[in-house]
Amino acid sequence: MNGRIERHGLQVDAGLATFIDSQVLEPLGLVPDAFWQGFAALVDRFAPVNRALLAKRDAMQQAIDDWHRA
Repeated sequence: MNGRIERHGLQVDAGLATFIDSQVLEPLGLVPDAFWQGFAALVDRFAPVNRALLAKRDAMQQAIDDWHRA
């Protein structure tokens, strides 16, 4: 299985999606569609925060690098 598939607006590795659907959700009796919808909502909510934190980390690392060079 190669490539990506779409799940509620997310581009997910096909193998990962199959694993989640059949090996994780199915034994738990959970509906894959509900899981992917909820997961997409979490990604939508927290992706901007994550990007901001990564940018802050990069700025802090640059300050540390500059200090060491000086």
